[in-house]
Amino acid sequence: MSVGSLLNTDVKSLRAMALRGVGWWVGQIEQMLPAALRHARRAPRQLVIWTDGTMRVVRKRASATAMPRSGARVALAVPTELAFLRTLKLPRMTGSDLRRVVELEAERLSPLPPSELLIGVDAPSGNGADKTMQVDVAVLPQRVAEQAIGAADAAGLAITGFGLISGPGRQARFDFMPALRERLLVPTRRSAGTIWWSLVGALFLLNLVVMIVRDEESVARLEAAAEEQGPSVAAARAIQARAGEFDRLSRDVTARRAASDPLRALAVVSAALPAGAWVQRFTMTGPTVRLTGYRRGNADVVAALRRDPRIAVVRSNGEQPLAPSPMGQPFDVVARLRTAP
Repeated sequence: MSVGSLLNTDVKSLRAMALRGVGWWVGQIEQMLPAALRHARRAPRQLVIWTDGTMRVVRKRASATAMPRSGARVALAVPTELAFLRTLKLPRMTGSDLRRVVELEAERLSPLPPSELLIGVDAPSGNGADKTMQVDVAVLPQRVAEQAIGAADAAGLAITGFGLISGPGRQARFDFMPALRERLLVPTRRSAGTIWWSLVGALFLLNLVVMIVRDEESVARLEAAAEEQGPSVAAARAIQARAGEFDRLSRDVTARRAASDPLRALAVVSAALPAGAWVQRFTMTGPTVRLTGYRRGNADVVAALRRDPRIAVVRSNGEQPLAPSPMGQPFDVVARLRTAP
């Protein structure tokens, strides 16, 4: 049902739908109980039979015509001859679902339209392992029930049950009370079990609501604490970022210093130069050094530098920035040092 149609529904129909929903819920809960408790019913004190406008009381041992006092709780019954009886074989299901399935078959079970009849179901308990069940169905015209209920109301009796009876029987078969309550022909009476189960459901929903509210409050407190610690967390993150940047710069400086240490490079070149060669200009760019100076005729600077394992590459530069001198021949050498271990 859509929201628009629900808003346009009258209060009487809404009440009937609410009663059906509560009845279905109680029926589902009842199926969870043991069989002994599930089928236990408090039988009414007296059984009143309505026949052709007259009423008689069926007591434990005999029948009497004297009506109970006004306000007495009784079960009302009409003769079986006034109803249509059928027997159906259906899959095993709960009472509420069974009644809905039988109501869907109402047009096939009776020549009357569904709006003019009442459905009563008498399903034996049987073996729970069976997949099917034999169900006795009674279809009673609604006008018959209205006449019987009107006579009981005129006598001031409170109806707690409505069924069919045949012969001098002491018990009525079939239960028309759910159908009568849906048609609002009898006042709704809730048993103590229904009230207790409704209370259990209400408490369960209340517990669920309390848990949700408490969870939301916990989340709100956590968010408030996070907001309060926001400035401190931001300051700590800024300090951590600066410390990380300082560490990065330190490692960078250390790496650069290790790759271009002029004192180490000068020591390596001084030890590798052959006798008879001296450096006039020393230039260093990273791991690469440039040596310019003079050598005697028999001194091989390039070969001497290549023999040192601490020097990776040695090549002669052909620019010759120095002029020849009587003291020796000029040399211009470029060497790349190996990285220190």
